Amino acid sequence: MDKSKLNFIIDALMFLCMMAMAGLGFLMRYVLPSGRDAWANYGSKLQFSWLGWDRHAWGDLHLYLAFTLLSLL
Repeated sequence: MDKSKLNFIIDALMFLCMMAMAGLGFLMRYVLPSGRDAWANYGSKLQFSWLGWDRHAWGDLHLYLAFTLLSLL
């Protein structure tokens, strides 16, 4: 495999990681609010989830994607 093809593959993987991180960031910020924000907006401590995962599980995935991006850099 030549160098330009390898660079393209790495750049594409970095782009996918970055887009996934951005999407998860928006998901955690606007769809799955923190406990303090849920208390302020809804008056009770609600547990929000999406696709069966709560805010902390999505945050873990966000962290692993960040580590993957750093390793690709």
